[in-house]
Amino acid sequence: MIENITLATDEELKLWHSKDYIKTMKDASQGKAVSNLFRFMSGDNVNPSTKKLPQGIEEGARAVVKNSLLAIDYISEKLYLNFREGKVRERKCPKYRNN
Repeated sequence: MIENITLATDEELKLWHSKDYIKTMKDASQGKAVSNLFRFMSGDNVNPSTKKLPQGIEEGARAVVKNSLLAIDYISEKLYLNFREGKVRERKCPKYRNN
């Protein structure tokens, strides 16, 4: 089992998100009023009575991102090592007929 206690950094988040998005989510998660919050999300993602994100949710999201990146790295490394050792063969996915 892989255990991780670190959160995704801003640099890791920038692989998918803009600086403006990251700052907006960070500010909103700290309870700050953010004027452009709904530019990035719909109203069903916020507390209906306060119109704010739950405090600290950004930290939880960073944990999910970091663990996803670690899983990708782990799988990629395993596939590479298995391929190098001849344990992986090219397979076609039955769901997609044209591959």
